[in-house]
Amino acid sequence: MTNGLIKAKDRDTVIQSLQAGVVPRRGQHLIQVGRVEETKAVIRDLERIAEGGSANPV
Repeated sequence: MTNGLIKAKDRDTVIQSLQAGVVPRRGQHLIQVGRVEETKAVIRDLERIAEGGSANPV
């Protein structure tokens, strides 16, 4: 996928899975975008909890 295009087979698999309301068995990386800040927040919360604190409420 270095050229930025998604293979038709992968695209169809992802779309069909999402339409059925299930997580795609393959191609998850194609829909995982824009979650960097959310992931960082989860990691910070987990580290705080591991140190005996609590997670920050949203």
